[in-house]
Amino acid sequence: MCNDKLRVALVQLDLVDSSINLNMDKIRKTVLPLGKNKPDIIVIPELAIEGYNFNYVKQMSETDFNHIIMFYSDLAKEIGTMIVTGFVEKKHDRYYDAALCVDKTGKIIDIYRKFHLWGKESDFFTPGNQYSLLEVNGWKIGIGICADAGFPEFSRSLALLGADILVYISAWVKPYTDSWLLMCQARACENQMYVIGVNRIGFASGAECCGNSVAIDPAGCIISNLSEREDFSLIDLELSKVRQKRQEIPWLKMRKPSLYRL
Repeated sequence: MCNDKLRVALVQLDLVDSSINLNMDKIRKTVLPLGKNKPDIIVIPELAIEGYNFNYVKQMSETDFNHIIMFYSDLAKEIGTMIVTGFVEKKHDRYYDAALCVDKTGKIIDIYRKFHLWGKESDFFTPGNQYSLLEVNGWKIGIGICADAGFPEFSRSLALLGADILVYISAWVKPYTDSWLLMCQARACENQMYVIGVNRIGFASGAECCGNSVAIDPAGCIISNLSEREDFSLIDLELSKVRQKRQEIPWLKMRKPSLYRL
């Protein structure tokens, strides 16, 4: 069934590298009360529990990795809401900067692996190579992580696959706040879809994250911004606005792929 409305909760947190239990406790205490607001999706930042101390991550056991996945699965099931969050995926001795997508029953419905690794991330993580497009209540939702927002080809590919909304989880750092906001707005405007960008505050691997978790409408206008505070916001999105904007100015239909050199 297709619902015109989709309620999304953006959760912006001050998280601590290498502090699994502390971060789990903070996430749980923040997210549990959101259940009464009946969001369809709760979005939590990139690498929210493990953080960016990669030497610490290397020492984590299989039990530790599984515990994190079960934590999110149990949390989603307890509140009856889908969760999209960042985590470290370890598979066949490779590490991925990934997004875990868990439905309201606690079932893992997808794992997206970050395409575009930032700086020294490429020394530790293996890049992904498959897009993630979920369907929730008739909405098609694309998933991206942090630096993916800097590539218009990435968001355009998801738009052409049918995405109505693009969710970025992030640990975007200062002094690039303006770039974060501008890129999120541009990705929304050029593809005429909602963009949800959920970032961290505090420090990640010694760099200060800039917060500014945002919800942006299909015209590229910011409809919610959490600035640099630890907080959450609840946003009601309307699928009819995506369709209206795409009919008003049919950018996607006006494309001339045969003329482009990418």
